[in-house]
Amino acid sequence: RRLALELHDSVAQQMRYVSILAEKISDEELKKEIKSNQSECIENLRNTCYALSSINMDKGNFPAILQNSIENFQKRTKISTSLVITPDVDFEQLSKISFNHLYRVIMELLVNIEKHSGAREVTVLIRRPSGSDKIKQGIMVFISDDGDGLDSKTLEEMNSKTIASVKNMHFGLQNIKLRLNEIGGTIKFVSEKGEGTEVEIGIEK
Repeated sequence: RRLALELHDSVAQQMRYVSILAEKISDEELKKEIKSNQSECIENLRNTCYALSSINMDKGNFPAILQNSIENFQKRTKISTSLVITPDVDFEQLSKISFNHLYRVIMELLVNIEKHSGAREVTVLIRRPSGSDKIKQGIMVFISDDGDGLDSKTLEEMNSKTIASVKNMHFGLQNIKLRLNEIGGTIKFVSEKGEGTEVEIGIEK
């Protein structure tokens, strides 16, 4: 939490000052490029600060916190985003650390959709495992979008156990897989080029 505050109050403020200084540049194209890059850096830093901050989350407030974050995501990105939690979901099975990691994973995946998919609609579905799922207890999370989809090579990389950092989203994906490994979770990407993407997450504890 202290690190997040330091980043917000020092680095972020200095970056905003650079954007102000850019106004003095006479080259309009260069000025526009600097301000665009600065805005992206500030947004990334803001997301990092938020991720570093501690959220006191458990089975009682997880749905409400997630719903609020999804609504904020929708307002910021203009991507129509809905959360569906089926009535039979048993959150009692999960530990507090599972809720925290799962929340971070979902939000990271939404950011990836925003940056890379070109999607207009996203659905986050949380339900109990069924007979066809790999896990038999816990919860399943499905994040579906109507975006550009993934080519077969990228899909293979994202579903592999080791991720090469050759694209911007792969570093985030490494963090996602590390978080899921911490709680014994699984993740699978299902996609075709031009047909959107669905992410399947299984959490047992």
